Amino acid sequence: MNYSYGSPPPPPASSNTYDPPSRTSTSKGLVVGAVIGAVVLTLLPLLTLLGIYCTKKRRKRDDEKMVLNPIPPPSPNIILGFSKTKFTYDELAMATREFSEANLLGQGGFGYVHKGVLSNGEEVAVKQLKAWNEQGYREFQAEVEIISRVHHRHLVSLVGYCISGSRRILVYEFVPNSTLDFHLHAKGQPPLDWPTRLKIAVGSAKGLAYLHEDCHPKIIHCDIKSSNILLDLDFEAKLADFGHAKFKPDANTILSPCYGYFRVRYSSPCFSGFSEFNYAQWTPAASFHFTAQLCATWRYLAPEYASSGKLTVKSDVFSFGVMLLELITGRRTVNTSPTAMDDSLTDWPSQARPLLPEVLEDGKYHALVDPRLQDHYNHDEMRRAVACAACIRYEARRRPRMSQANI
Repeated sequence: MNYSYGSPPPPPASSNTYDPPSRTSTSKGLVVGAVIGAVVLTLLPLLTLLGIYCTKKRRKRDDEKMVLNPIPPPSPNIILGFSKTKFTYDELAMATREFSEANLLGQGGFGYVHKGVLSNGEEVAVKQLKAWNEQGYREFQAEVEIISRVHHRHLVSLVGYCISGSRRILVYEFVPNSTLDFHLHAKGQPPLDWPTRLKIAVGSAKGLAYLHEDCHPKIIHCDIKSSNILLDLDFEAKLADFGHAKFKPDANTILSPCYGYFRVRYSSPCFSGFSEFNYAQWTPAASFHFTAQLCATWRYLAPEYASSGKLTVKSDVFSFGVMLLELITGRRTVNTSPTAMDDSLTDWPSQARPLLPEVLEDGKYHALVDPRLQDHYNHDEMRRAVACAACIRYEARRRPRMSQANI
């Protein structure tokens, strides 16, 4: 084709012409989609079954590994110095009805606690280590080593133990009246009267003073809280749970943090190091949790222990002060309801701590005391208890020794 000079060429034929899909192609697309959907629906249950099978196989392999590589036995020194009864696993299984759910008393990081009845009719509490719990292994050794050395009416007594393959079990006296935490905070429980609360505080203080000042070497409990105060039918207090306890060889020794974990609600941006934890910024209004390598429950934790891991007997004194204030106020150390954060005792700088000197000065205890007591308490006894609760001071050197706690 010839074009005259200077005339524009014709526009090229468009290559983007749109052809509407035919009915045949649309039908093919629907068929392909239906086939893919059918395949997915068929494979989904198969994949689920495969996942369940693999999980069971992995657990079986772990169980076999546990049998082939059982937990190493405690050191010979512990066993030789341990005069308590050694039980077989079958004896304890029979005592607890095969560790039945009906006999379950509670559970924690260590494992499960079941009520049992021995062949001689004695009631016991059987504390069983969870399998593959490294923290529990250390707690077992610490508890055996420490509890076998202490004997006091305000400390729970160890009856015996069981080491069978990978199993680690401790057998304690059964304390039938639950815990202080239960009697203070469980729904439907009648409020404890003041003489009973005072009795529990005095007994707990005596048990703790024994650990700090009468044991050689001294023992730091490291986990004083209301749920670790067991009560007998006469409401005599017994300190329990020595899995986090530490020996303190001399007055100048500062121990490293106990093994284990605690969770705190924190208000600043997330960080990774324990050393960055700032106790002064601790607040219950935060939206996430920070986990650090400390054993004691965070709400009872002494500030120097939380900030640097320094542990002394004065750390226990701080925890005791928190528990004593819990007895006085009848309030939880942490209010788990997100709508009632102001009722929590955790905000010590702005709430409970400034109240103590004010209450002591003007004698108006109603600002602090559990309203369920309805002024039915001895004011002189309350004054001494409030003064003793001042051992929640931030500076460890300003806290008294437990033997100086004049409740």
